[in-house]
Amino acid sequence: MALAQRGHAVQRAREFSRETSLHFRLPALLLPASLAGPADTESLPEELAGIAVFLPNEETTTLAEAAAAEAARTDARRQEVESIQSEINDRVYAAYGFGPADRAAIQQFYAAPSSSDEEEADEDEEDDSLAAGSPADTAFALWQWLMGAAFGRWDVRLALHPEQLPAPAGPFEALPAAPPGALRRPGSGKLVTNPSELVSEQDAEMGVTTPDYAVPVAWDGLLPLDADHPHDIVRQLRLLLTTLRPGTAAALETESRTLLASPRADLTGWLSEWLAKGGAGGFFARHLATYSRSKREAPLYWPLQAPGTSYVLWLYAPRLSRETLYAAINDYLEPRRTRARDELRQLTELLGGPAPANAREARQQEQRRELLTQLVAGLTQFIDHLSGVLENTGFQPHPDDGAVISACMLAELFALPAWRRKLEQHRAKLHAGDYDWSHLAHGLYPQRVREKARLDRSIAIAHGLEDLYEGPMTNLAGAAVEVEEEAENN
Repeated sequence: MALAQRGHAVQRAREFSRETSLHFRLPALLLPASLAGPADTESLPEELAGIAVFLPNEETTTLAEAAAAEAARTDARRQEVESIQSEINDRVYAAYGFGPADRAAIQQFYAAPSSSDEEEADEDEEDDSLAAGSPADTAFALWQWLMGAAFGRWDVRLALHPEQLPAPAGPFEALPAAPPGALRRPGSGKLVTNPSELVSEQDAEMGVTTPDYAVPVAWDGLLPLDADHPHDIVRQLRLLLTTLRPGTAAALETESRTLLASPRADLTGWLSEWLAKGGAGGFFARHLATYSRSKREAPLYWPLQAPGTSYVLWLYAPRLSRETLYAAINDYLEPRRTRARDELRQLTELLGGPAPANAREARQQEQRRELLTQLVAGLTQFIDHLSGVLENTGFQPHPDDGAVISACMLAELFALPAWRRKLEQHRAKLHAGDYDWSHLAHGLYPQRVREKARLDRSIAIAHGLEDLYEGPMTNLAGAAVEVEEEAENN
């Protein structure tokens, strides 16, 4: 039992810095070495202590050091798991009296290729927790976590005080509903969705309403890539990094620029350019790959971009609702378009006067006018698209529909070509009736879904319309179920 429990603890520790795992705690750079392995209470008995492999415990300050330390830990965990498996095999062989010939036959049997080898290989390739990341992967994981923290997904307090991380779940405990690193209400397991939940229920009852939280959070699920806006996402991410690593924030950003963009990129503007980049190499392309597995794609942070411009409004998918889109228009897009129109009008008036003596200045003013014209046009398309979606009162996003269906009505606002095409394809299928099991389809086409529920029991169950079902009743195995006819019994 001790060997199995230790093996589970070592395997689980491989997930502590993988954001898509339910065991996720903190990214590699922010996770102290003392919390990167099994707990002290999960050590092996003294007689088996020789099996345990020493984990590096040096703290890291750079992304390269964090990547190297994680690689060393990954190798140490692999060695220990192999040793544990070997010890368990030896004990089983001894218990059943298997001799050398029997052992060799068993090993030969499992070494032979099987029909499932290809599927298992694919699963191993998809499991990014099995291999240590490069410095670039470590850098991306840090910025991806920072974005999640800015939206209230991850708890910044745990990065500042890692000792407050909850104890890892045991092998026989139910998996948590959310990772240990998630932002939860103090004293409960409930995920925080608004600032009032940053204080415990007991404190709230005592009149405490001001939460003790180190950084601002975008509770509306929206952050603009707009240097002139007080909630500019670049400003928020840099504030977070400085709060967590005040002495090394500048060095970490310089290192990140080299790893994620280019050492020649402008240190001031590289982060904005990287976040706005719609193709390969940008933040979203990598985030999409991180949150994709087994052909299921579920990105959390969506860059909605004004067509033909670099203006991006980042949306946190779990907050998507009709109210979110109204807030996007009223609180971000309309004010930005108004500012752009005012500046364009002033610049047009300026260009209508005497020409600047400096030809370079005149050229810059003309280029600025072209950019502002494009920005106004792009923001107008952005607003018109969201308004068109909202005109249909049946548009009611639901998290159970998944990211692809939830985002398909916004396809034109994504700059990543492959993702936009996928959304357009799924939107066509949604309109054609292929996804009538989804909440969105029920909202957009209620009559069609109700008609289908009359003959398709799965659709009826999905939407709570079983009273409409008129087809044969079957059990879960598909066998017919006899239904008593009350009329005959009366």
